[in-house]
Amino acid sequence: MGEAMRRRRMELGRSQEQVALDAGIDRAYYSGIERGEQNASYATLLSIADVLGVRLSERQGQAEK
Repeated sequence: MGEAMRRRRMELGRSQEQVALDAGIDRAYYSGIERGEQNASYATLLSIADVLGVRLSERQGQAEK
């Protein structure tokens, strides 16, 4: 899922810092989520998906590819 999040963030031309700030989380934590090194709560994933402008179910589908 982290790779799908990174691709979407890049499509939007946003930095990790911008996404993390808008999602209300630390940039280093967000970076770890993208790299698959950090686990995120469902609520955090929903916040990130909202910032990225997608439904969480769409992220899960892309993560499985």
